[in-house]
Amino acid sequence: MKRTLITRALAVFVLSLAACASDKSGTGTELSLMDANDAIGYFNQGNAYLQKGDYGNAIADYTRAIRLDPNYKEAYFKRGLAYLNKRDNNKAIADFTQAIQLDPNYKEAYFIRGLAYLNKRDNNKAIADYTQAIQLDPNYKEAYNARGSAYREKRDYDKAIADYTQAIRLDPNFASAYRGRGYAYSNKKDYDRAIADWEEALRINPNDDNVKSSLQLVRELRR
Repeated sequence: MKRTLITRALAVFVLSLAACASDKSGTGTELSLMDANDAIGYFNQGNAYLQKGDYGNAIADYTRAIRLDPNYKEAYFKRGLAYLNKRDNNKAIADFTQAIQLDPNYKEAYFIRGLAYLNKRDNNKAIADYTQAIQLDPNYKEAYNARGSAYREKRDYDKAIADYTQAIRLDPNFASAYRGRGYAYSNKKDYDRAIADWEEALRINPNDDNVKSSLQLVRELRR
């Protein structure tokens, strides 16, 4: 159940990335105008399929764009997102890695590759990727939150709490970070702080049924 909660917490951010980069500003390669336009067209068509949840057709179009422009980092990244949504973590990791090789400062690729590693229960590699994303952008609240989840998977609750706390400093209304920190406190049997965090998470997002259940369970245990 805990891993399901982590995956759901990060899925919203993954889906938001699918809606970004809807066009292409440049590839860094010298292509014929026709090929460049075709690559852009396939990329944009892939984005449309991705947003509709048609991952197979999205992958096909991103692949066509990559064939026309092998240095098209955004196409590798978006194809990686499509593979991730199909739960093909290995192919997703391969695409995110290629995007990073093309642009070592591609923070989103590090971040989402970390999610793929987390799905594979490779917490150490996930933490390394989240750390790299944070180094590239010290205000990357989602990366702190995700790294907190990876530390919690490793039962390193103090480091998890520190990362969730930093995410909250960056965004005091970050419901997912309050929720995760609440679970870390609960794992440490610090139920007062867990309850406080879950109450804050519900204030921000009153529809989080998982937090409601956890809060109710802890309150019953303390009676």
